[in-house]
Amino acid sequence: MTVIARALQIRRGLSNVGRMREISAAVSRYGFGELFNRIGIARAKQVSEDGQINILSAPERLRMLLENLGPTFIKIGQLAAGRPDLIPPEFLVELEKLQDRVEAVPYPTIKNIVEENFRKKLEDIFSSFDTLPLASASIAQVHAARTLSGEDVIVKIQKADVERILNKDF
Repeated sequence: MTVIARALQIRRGLSNVGRMREISAAVSRYGFGELFNRIGIARAKQVSEDGQINILSAPERLRMLLENLGPTFIKIGQLAAGRPDLIPPEFLVELEKLQDRVEAVPYPTIKNIVEENFRKKLEDIFSSFDTLPLASASIAQVHAARTLSGEDVIVKIQKADVERILNKDF
């Protein structure tokens, strides 16, 4: 193995350690640290930054955890939502919210993504563009818009950093 190949391998490993820390911290923050302790993944303390997390149900906290961890984990939750034979009903209700009710990216960020991809101002592409999304999912969200020629369209916009996060998780 060359020195460069070994250096790249070490760099990837360090990146994975960083992501595992993010995951561990989020698991603890949403009140599932004891689960990590029980299965021996990590020694995590039950920590909550927000007092309200403690009063939410376990299914609500799980959904929020998956949303917080990003597209890979949201997809896992979406898959689990389709398995009523494996998942208790109270968890299914929350996991089904991951199908199209994932927290939306704010409009200014969406506007920047569109303008960067088209290399034009939004106003030079669309005569109108709804600031509130019709739906928001793990990888993209959709907005109603009208082209300059007057055609009503639906615009699907990939969320920023999705590709980088997916590559990191896989």
